[in-house]
Amino acid sequence: RFQKSDHNLIVKWMAGFRYVRLHFTKDYF
Repeated sequence: RFQKSDHNLIVKWMAGFRYVRLHFTKDYF
């Protein structure tokens, strides 16, 4: 079973993770 609310949560988590990763990469370099 895969509910739509779970899908939206995963999409938000992935988007947030990518944003944080890019932010830390920018600060690192």
